[in-house]
Amino acid sequence: MDYFKEYAGTKTYRDLIEEYYKEHKLKRDPDYVKEIAPQFEYNIYIRDFLNDNPDKSKRDAIEHWKIKKSMRGNNKYVRSDLKNKI
Repeated sequence: MDYFKEYAGTKTYRDLIEEYYKEHKLKRDPDYVKEIAPQFEYNIYIRDFLNDNPDKSKRDAIEHWKIKKSMRGNNKYVRSDLKNKI
């Protein structure tokens, strides 16, 4: 959809379909990480937290997110967030 919105009026549906197949092929690559738009801070935080702490659960990530967003400053995950009490 991002591709379609970006090129509205300049690309054909065939171009859109070809782009879809490229994206679909990329998703099969285990090293592929799709960029999350900046307005989705929660999703970015959860993904970064879980990548940095494979031994933690999503529930742990959510609890740390709640603490992080209640504090002043940015909402990006940093390792020191683990020091915050749940």
